[in-house]
Amino acid sequence: MSDNAEQAEFWNGRMGTAWVNVEDYIDRMMAPLTAVAFDAVNAKPGDRIIDIGCGCGTTSLSLGASGAEVWGVDISTAMIDRAKEKDNAAGNVAFSVADAASQAYTADHS
Repeated sequence: MSDNAEQAEFWNGRMGTAWVNVEDYIDRMMAPLTAVAFDAVNAKPGDRIIDIGCGCGTTSLSLGASGAEVWGVDISTAMIDRAKEKDNAAGNVAFSVADAASQAYTADHS
């Protein structure tokens, strides 16, 4: 297990499933903060973005709608499974189950 074993256990237990079950509520609750973050990021075609802690993928897919290439990473298998169920017609958003604290990143994504 990673150095973040407690978080992996937490988010891959009941909490990950619970988050998926209330995803719509959480998305609405986070909408004001998400709007501010999107304005700051100003994603555009050709950008490569990592969405760390992407949860169920709503923000990753919204960023991808700008034409940016997005990699959504979360420690929760349940949430990544939910993210992968969503429409990614453009094919520019990928999701991975990973511990962001121990994941190797490259300069290819910002």
